Amino acid sequence: MYTLSHGVIASELFDRFSVLHGYSTVQYGDMRDTEKRAVFLSNFGFQEDAVVWQEQVHSDMIQSVTSHDSHTVIPEVDGIVYKKQKGDPQVVLSVHTADCTPLLFLDPEEHIIGAAHAGWKGTLLHIGRKMISRMIQLGSRTSHIYVCVGPHICGDCYDVDDIRRNAFEKEFPNSDVVSDKNNKAYVDIGRASALDVEKEGVQKNHIDIAPSFCTYENEHLFYSYRKTGKPLNGEIIGVIGL
Repeated sequence: MYTLSHGVIASELFDRFSVLHGYSTVQYGDMRDTEKRAVFLSNFGFQEDAVVWQEQVHSDMIQSVTSHDSHTVIPEVDGIVYKKQKGDPQVVLSVHTADCTPLLFLDPEEHIIGAAHAGWKGTLLHIGRKMISRMIQLGSRTSHIYVCVGPHICGDCYDVDDIRRNAFEKEFPNSDVVSDKNNKAYVDIGRASALDVEKEGVQKNHIDIAPSFCTYENEHLFYSYRKTGKPLNGEIIGVIGL
């Protein structure tokens, strides 16, 4: 379950572990704006200097980062993962979106966090599963991993062409990821990511997903590239820090 309070969306799963995390809404404005972003981050006690950004090029590339990567942009990746070391200053991972799925990952036992950007391309490339694999390489067990599937365009709003439909049916067979209505095909990219991490071994009750927080339907809360097109009105960010 997710909660919405003071313009911030948070996961009850992650709240169990008192891990600072959340997704912004339009209440804070466009997160590409440095000043507006600073206000949002300050609500968590986060400093801009602690944040690690990612370029997000619609790939499946994931980079392990350290505290030395804070206040930098990791090029050519759509996922970043961090394992806290003794004596490390606070490190915050971020992901910015406007319809794509922002994924946050947590292993409270091994103090590992991750953030990934799952657009339709990254979802087809199974970036969620690959993040779980990377966390396991860093010492995680799947039984200890929790995943937030953040606000994204829902399966009732994301209509696709036949090429994209066929690609999702191939990568997610025998699932409810693809549906039909009014002679159109629709894809639920958030559901696809949830199925992916579950297939990789994450327990179903360790996955938080909120389809009601659709970025296309809730313009009072989110920005939507599918609704506005270019120029994009703005982006939200998801953050998690240790």
